[in-house]
Amino acid sequence: MPEIISSEKIKIKREVRFGVPGFTVADFANDQSFDYVVSGMRDSHSLIEKFLGTTSSIVTKLASCPVFLIHENTKWSNPKKVIFTIDDSTDFDESITAYLKFNETFKAATDFLHIKKDEKEIDSTRDTVIREVFRTKEPDFAFEINNIYGGDVIQSIVDYAIFEKADMLVMVHRKRKLLDSVFNRSMSLKTAEGIHLPIMILEENPPSTLNI
Repeated sequence: MPEIISSEKIKIKREVRFGVPGFTVADFANDQSFDYVVSGMRDSHSLIEKFLGTTSSIVTKLASCPVFLIHENTKWSNPKKVIFTIDDSTDFDESITAYLKFNETFKAATDFLHIKKDEKEIDSTRDTVIREVFRTKEPDFAFEINNIYGGDVIQSIVDYAIFEKADMLVMVHRKRKLLDSVFNRSMSLKTAEGIHLPIMILEENPPSTLNI
């Protein structure tokens, strides 16, 4: 692995830890205050993984920093088009701040996607909140705020990302109690399993600053 990513601009450090992989990686990332964790994903899972969760799912649920999920059949490329999904129950102001920090490098065009099951339920306050956030943070990339309707939220996200030829998907993960987070799969993780795109998972209330 070090030979694959070797670069004069990248400092590589090897660390060996023992324990259950998902919990051990999450604990290590939290102890070291990492800015990001990158985790691979695959389609085939053991019986234990299906019950307790895969390494990537546990890291996503327990790490306090943004987590990138990249499927084993997905090749990373610098994103030019990103889909950022939002819903009415998520406090996403700080998550958007974290995304803006990340996108300073790529300046990828971004669609903020608000999905509802019923057209009558569309809440225009979501649009207002996002635009208000951007009045103070001044993004330097093109963006749109789109509302779509779909009975199957996950499939709607996947279909939209494919239709728009997105390079990356961003989702906000709401933290739960430990037992709930282990024995329940969140919508963000279910979506990650349904599409082979790099997915950036942001926690609902991430740290206000990132050390990049």
